[in-house]
Amino acid sequence: MGPGGNFSSGDSSNFAFFRNANISGTWWFGVEDLPVGSGSDNDYNDMVVKVSTVVPLPPTLMLLGSGMLGLAVLGWRRRRRS
Repeated sequence: MGPGGNFSSGDSSNFAFFRNANISGTWWFGVEDLPVGSGSDNDYNDMVVKVSTVVPLPPTLMLLGSGMLGLAVLGWRRRRRS
C-alpha cells in the first residue's frame, strides 16, 4: 500500500482489506482468486472494490431539512383542521 497504509488479512484468507491513513474513511477490499498456499500469487488484485464512508454534508443536510419541513407542514395542516 505505500507509506501510511495498513493491510489486514487472515492467514488462510482469500480477502484483504487495505486502508490509507492519508485518506480518511476510504478502504479497499481485495480478493485473491486462488486458495492461499496452493499456487496463489498473494497479490489480492483479482477483484478490488473501493469503499468510501465519507458522507457529503450539504446533500445530507438538504435531505434532513426537507424531511423536517414536510413533517412541519403535515403537523400544521392537522392542527388547522381541528
